[in-house]
Amino acid sequence: MQQIPELLFVALDHYRYPSPYDEQRALAPLPPGVTSLLASPQNCLSDEHIADTAAALAVTEKDCRAALLRYIQLLLFDSPVDHYRVLGVERSASQELIRQHYDYLDQLLRAEWQADHGDWAALHEGAVEQAYTVLGNPASRVKYDVAQAG
Repeated sequence: MQQIPELLFVALDHYRYPSPYDEQRALAPLPPGVTSLLASPQNCLSDEHIADTAAALAVTEKDCRAALLRYIQLLLFDSPVDHYRVLGVERSASQELIRQHYDYLDQLLRAEWQADHGDWAALHEGAVEQAYTVLGNPASRVKYDVAQAG
């Protein structure tokens, strides 16, 4: 059985018990474990492991994936536009981590199972592409950082 990221438990709680404070979560610093959460569609939520993960969490497969999408939206996309936040990385992130998170998000946006969630991908892929275009290039990243600081 694949290891279940701790943030997936948090995601399920937010999914099952929405809170009026969820909007504040979008303004808080990113929690530890975002990389593991973004990687979960290739690991514990992959087609190969989703049944075991859902059984271990006592939820349906659909709820596992819906909770993941809702929590990623809450953490990365519902906050004021910040390219670092959209990619789920801190400002000090390496270029390698920025690329890794972009790849995870790109795969998630193109996952066949997320088509059950309406236009979720269409709503967010532009922000992900724009964030990676800026942060994936070291020179444009420096310009972005200077503009944000000023």
